[in-house]
Amino acid sequence: MIDADASPETGTWAEACSLPDASMMTWHAPRRVPRGGWQEVWLSDSQSRPSMLSIPDCRRTPATLPQPRVQSNGHADFSIGLTQVVPGGLALAQRTDIPSGRTSWFLLNAPAGTLLPVSAPASEKVVAPFLSDDGLATAWILPVPGTGPPVWEELHIRPVRGGEPERVLDLSRLFGVASYEAIDVDTQTGDILLWSEVPSRLLFANLDGTHRTSPLPPGVKPLSNTVMLSEHGVLAWDAYKEDDNYQIAWSADAGVGSRRIPKGSAITAAALDASGRYVAFSTTTTLNIGSVKDTVVVLQTADGRDVFRRYLPRYSRTNVSFIGQDYFAYSDGASTHVLRVPR
Repeated sequence: MIDADASPETGTWAEACSLPDASMMTWHAPRRVPRGGWQEVWLSDSQSRPSMLSIPDCRRTPATLPQPRVQSNGHADFSIGLTQVVPGGLALAQRTDIPSGRTSWFLLNAPAGTLLPVSAPASEKVVAPFLSDDGLATAWILPVPGTGPPVWEELHIRPVRGGEPERVLDLSRLFGVASYEAIDVDTQTGDILLWSEVPSRLLFANLDGTHRTSPLPPGVKPLSNTVMLSEHGVLAWDAYKEDDNYQIAWSADAGVGSRRIPKGSAITAAALDASGRYVAFSTTTTLNIGSVKDTVVVLQTADGRDVFRRYLPRYSRTNVSFIGQDYFAYSDGASTHVLRVPR
């Protein structure tokens, strides 16, 4: 069943710039909005080449990565790609050696054009790191040796450039035995956000050992990548719905509310304005029949009213992002548009 979305397009926001052959991908990123907001967005072109868009000059900087070479057997010698982005034009890159299957990690600084190796902790289990907000450290969740079943887990914080000792938090002692995921690491304050499944919990811990469970807006069933926090509020949305409408919910200083998405569409991405004034989300049809268009919506957290809405071609699947407190960006399948947010 499909619910028709009859809401009209609204919002005449001035365009700051438009970039052709540029799509805003839904990159893995910290789930806490930096104070003052993100100052850049990450793009990908039709050749899957990543780049960074800086505001307010709308400058596009290529994210230069080593290029694989085809060997005599017809296969590439390695593969490489970005796995996470953080503020300041920094990103985590994963390189896999094709012949051996060995995986290694690098810190990319797109503005500087540098690629720095990231060391991994000693472990029999191969795990992926999570990059801190400032790119100065990586977080690794590893099994505690000699435990299991059930297996205990601990968090290892390692400096990217060395010079400081590794810090370890025993997550199973703090929160109980479960499977954990790091979703935000602030090396300046020592604050760490974690996600735990079964049951789903948003958890806060600090390197000094303090910890607590953080509340989520009611009425939604999020996963680690469908929750977002700022100093002014929290945003969460359904990761999956079988037969019911998807829903997005927020609790911000300016107001508390939720929005049901018309049946037949799912939430592709969402964003929380750094000031807590606005929530943005995009939707894509869940069906391969009909003519349901993608949408981009910005609403006020105070009253849930739409202040911007656009219908896009089917399967645009755009990310959405507030840039600072003055800009908003989305893609339409062919170009990325940066708009000025009215004051």
